[in-house]
Amino acid sequence: MAREVVDLKIMRCLCANAIAFNFLRSPQWHEMVQAISQAPKGYKSPSFEKARTSLLDECYRNVEKELAPVKDTWYIHGVSVVSDGWSNCKQDQLINVIVANCR
Repeated sequence: MAREVVDLKIMRCLCANAIAFNFLRSPQWHEMVQAISQAPKGYKSPSFEKARTSLLDECYRNVEKELAPVKDTWYIHGVSVVSDGWSNCKQDQLINVIVANCR
C-alpha cells in the first residue's frame, strides 16, 4: 500500500474518532507505529474485550512499576496534590486531581 494511502487512513481514523492531531507527537504513537511495522505479517489489532480487560490490567501494572521510583521520593521530598475542575460540553462537572513533586 502506498504511503499516501496509509497516511490518509491514519487521518480518517483521527478525524472519525475526534483524536487531536497533537497525538501524532506522542512518543507512544511512534512506539506503536514502530511495533506495528515490525509485527508478524497479517497482524490484527487486539479486540475490544482484550483491550479493556487483560491488556488494560497489564498496562496498569507496567505504569505502576514505572512510577514506583517516583512514589518512593514522596516520603523524602514531599508531594503536592493539585486539582482543577471544569465542565464538558454536556455540562458534566469534571475534576482532575494531580500529584506533583520535585521529580
